[in-house]
Amino acid sequence: MPSSYVKGRKFEYTVRAKFAKHGYLSIRASSSKGTPKGQHPLDIVAIKNGKVIMVECKKQKEKITLQLLKEMEELGEKYGVNTVIVHSNSRITCIIVHDKDGIVNDMKNIFEEVKIAKIFNGGYELIEIT
Repeated sequence: MPSSYVKGRKFEYTVRAKFAKHGYLSIRASSSKGTPKGQHPLDIVAIKNGKVIMVECKKQKEKITLQLLKEMEELGEKYGVNTVIVHSNSRITCIIVHDKDGIVNDMKNIFEEVKIAKIFNGGYELIEIT
């Protein structure tokens, strides 16, 4: 049976391929085997028409943590980029954390389920986009 690292890496390649299929330059930048201190989590950088999307992939049964959402929001604000978390527990969901360039429609074209994270003091809500 494959390790969780191998499963996660395979999922990252699947997500990268989804972006590439829709015309994005997509680069796997996985850092699960050691992120330098102070560096935010990041698995994929996707670029198209001047839009930069930093992607964190999570293949797990557990819900996304508030801490990860906050880290991705900080990443987007610090570098002025879009950030998303692509999560899979049975189906693939794209969670938009920081939407700098209006990427909702782009993400709806790539992923079957898209949600927007609304972070508030002490928690968060995921709003489904239809």
